[in-house]
Amino acid sequence: MRILLFAPFAFPDSCADAVRVMTFAKLLQEAGYETEILGVTASEAKVDGTALGIKYKMMRSLPYYGIRAYKRINALKKGLSKYLANNSYDLILLSHIYYDYADVFLRYSKKTGAMLVVNAVEWYEKDNVQFQGFRGKINLIKNRIALRYVHPKMKNVIAISTLLDKHYKDRGCNTVTIPTIVDMTEYSSVASLKVKNNEKLVIAYAGSPARKDYILNAIYALPLLSREEREKIELHFYGTETKTLYGLGLSEEFLEKHSANVFCHGRIPYEDVKQKIASADFTVLLRPNKRYANAGFPTKVGESMACGTPVIANITSDLGKYIIDGETGIVCANETPEACAEGFKRALAMSTEEKNKMCKSAYEMARVAFNYESYVDEMREFLNK
Repeated sequence: MRILLFAPFAFPDSCADAVRVMTFAKLLQEAGYETEILGVTASEAKVDGTALGIKYKMMRSLPYYGIRAYKRINALKKGLSKYLANNSYDLILLSHIYYDYADVFLRYSKKTGAMLVVNAVEWYEKDNVQFQGFRGKINLIKNRIALRYVHPKMKNVIAISTLLDKHYKDRGCNTVTIPTIVDMTEYSSVASLKVKNNEKLVIAYAGSPARKDYILNAIYALPLLSREEREKIELHFYGTETKTLYGLGLSEEFLEKHSANVFCHGRIPYEDVKQKIASADFTVLLRPNKRYANAGFPTKVGESMACGTPVIANITSDLGKYIIDGETGIVCANETPEACAEGFKRALAMSTEEKNKMCKSAYEMARVAFNYESYVDEMREFLNK
């Protein structure tokens, strides 16, 4: 079986979604299928290559957005139609396909009999900050159209959460649930199963918090700790600058007051992020109990646990299956600063031996639950349906 994986972004590691698609390619290759990736880029960088044994190509994207976005979309649709006309596939796995390019793939499927599979990871919500403004509302509408009408036409769905799995199953789709997946061999060099003995309790966060995460609540938890507790804790942000926190509403006065606890490192190389996460005692993730959080699944959790670093988090989506309170992580009652502060207090009270036992348990959970190799047989069964 020859399989194409398509997504409208750059490869191999431009974003968390690109990493998920790359890992799916490895999973399918491990299952015995011939795979290749087709992406989209607006840069002038090299557009063809091989990463981790996977061939990828990228189509050039015209720099038209806003009210002129239709020019970019129409050009890409023409390019996709031409590309598919010159290639033959038995199955196409589609990521971030909402509305714009769906008709191209549906026509190809009808003409050739190729199966279509949707990699479903998002259910957008109107009160999320990324959907403010005209462009955000358009993206929200496209997502809703896809969830209700476009994806069910494609009939096969890989859902990142049980909420999305049920949504599509109720619409007659062939579904399988696969959470965040990683290649554990990529983490073997950084997974810190040896004793972590940081002078202070080091809690890390990697990524951009503006879109989904209530990361300010972790900072607002600091004044809820005693002075002695604050002297023993550090929050390190990677991929986040102080101006990002200001943009989210944090005051300069507040950050200055807690400058001994909060450190923003900005963007650093992807491999360095893994090392920083692996060397931390915990990572932290706070999300509200809303549909967008319950429909998705945070990549940060899988990557943190694969590094051997447990997570302090409240439970949304399917996290309760993997973050076992007191064993593989610390569960907060909700996403509030008060609940997070209680989580920090519990972490501060742990001995070095207890923390390292939790690190090992988190790694073992990731080795089973987030390792792409764990889903090879399940993927074969799904595709055989």
